[in-house]
Amino acid sequence: DLALGRTPTERLTRVRGGEIVAENVFDSVVAKGVRIESGQSSFTLNGGVDTSERSISLTVAGASGDLNAWLARLDAPPLAKRAERVRVEVAGTWDEMTVAANASLAGVPGVGQLDVNATLEDGQVRIDSLSSTGLGGVISGGGLITLGETAYIESLGLSARGVNVATLPGVNGRASGTIDEAELMIRGSIRPRDPLAWLGLGRGFVRMDAATVDGEALRDVRLCINDARDARCRRP
Repeated sequence: DLALGRTPTERLTRVRGGEIVAENVFDSVVAKGVRIESGQSSFTLNGGVDTSERSISLTVAGASGDLNAWLARLDAPPLAKRAERVRVEVAGTWDEMTVAANASLAGVPGVGQLDVNATLEDGQVRIDSLSSTGLGGVISGGGLITLGETAYIESLGLSARGVNVATLPGVNGRASGTIDEAELMIRGSIRPRDPLAWLGLGRGFVRMDAATVDGEALRDVRLCINDARDARCRRP
């Protein structure tokens, strides 16, 4: 049981259980079931590094109840408040490394809950899948993001079914109803924007059989976003 802190009496981080094995004067360091606890976060490490081969194979699993605090310490955007069922697998060489991760996030701005499965490789994040039920229906999708000084969405496809319009960011009580069908494809740089401004980066289609906007009842709503040629917005 190893306790770490900024003062002799502080127990900010604790490392307990499992074992760490070093071989050939630290040519190879392997962790087996080592548990790290800090704040409301707890993770278990398995695997290690081989310095002679310059390779790594490491699995990290656990949960963080104070993810927002750690993101703030790293000067990272407040993407979520908590993370559950986290699993991260790091493999490859020091020069060519792949990171595969999946987690269930809570407190995500705009949607509340979000399940993500993604892979980081060659400076790009491939979102293999994402899904959320935080807005009353189901939102799902996937895409590709290129990292850099300004991250860029190469493609991000989203679909939605049964989403409560009143819960959407930016609506502010002006509309109600259920989104029966929606598709949106986004491409552009990632930077702070108003929620509705993100629509300007993509094109898509929304169908609502019934809706109320500023007190006016509407039926058979078809909305095409940045794509006037979409035949689904044209009545027969």
